[in-house]
Amino acid sequence: MRKTTVESVGKSAAILSTVEVGLGSFLHGFHIPFSGKLLSLNQTFLLSWFSKSNPDSDRFFTAKISAITALLKSLSPMGKKLTPMLGISTQGLLFSIGVLLFGNNLWGSLMGSVLAGTWSFLQPLCLYFLIYGGTLITMIEFYIAAATKWFPVSPENLMWAVTFLVIIKLFLHAFLAIFAWKITTDKIEYFIFRLSKLPPIKPLPTKSLTRGLVADLTQPFFVFSLLLTLIFLFFSESSHTQIIWGILRPIAAAFLCFLIIRLLPLEKIKSESLQKALKHLKG
Repeated sequence: MRKTTVESVGKSAAILSTVEVGLGSFLHGFHIPFSGKLLSLNQTFLLSWFSKSNPDSDRFFTAKISAITALLKSLSPMGKKLTPMLGISTQGLLFSIGVLLFGNNLWGSLMGSVLAGTWSFLQPLCLYFLIYGGTLITMIEFYIAAATKWFPVSPENLMWAVTFLVIIKLFLHAFLAIFAWKITTDKIEYFIFRLSKLPPIKPLPTKSLTRGLVADLTQPFFVFSLLLTLIFLFFSESSHTQIIWGILRPIAAAFLCFLIIRLLPLEKIKSESLQKALKHLKG
């Protein structure tokens, strides 16, 4: 990369990382619902502004920013979190597709923001499909049938409700992309300053590999998904062997996923842009 591009990527990644840590700590610390969706909106808003502020940058500029930001997250004292790192980098890549197709302009940012916004819905589906396999689809069909049996709602209505929620979020991404191109520099710099100054939540003490894996496997959402699986297997009149296999398989798959996440030495990755970002973060 050219020196100016390296400098711009490093500076932009430092800004995005600072805001991500400040806003993320605030949202997660106070257990605000849909915090991941809000962070996704924040990322595409800032990527749109970075695109506007660097009109001569290459079309993968935002993908590079997001990749460096994800690497910076691996250095965070909050611990190694591959899923948010994957989300940050993938959303940056999807955003770049919009810029690649329509150019580094408002339309490119608009399309890129919408494409990036889809990942916050796709990532959890992909992760849980990796853990549960085809059983996930069968479980979804089972609970849709149960919902239509106990409540006056049809499968089509449920599908429309989910589609409506997705469209609303994608509309917000599009709106923020337009807003980023229209807002003045002094206002957005004030916005970044305020978000970066949100009171941080004290990081949890570093866990050993074993304790970290136990914490991963006892996350409320994962435990809840196992409970739903158990209910599904019980009411589908599965045999005892099928029930045991149906519970042990996702636990084993999740264990392997979480183990890989914790063993990957992402913090050892070196790049010139990463060093520039660290330089900006240090002041």
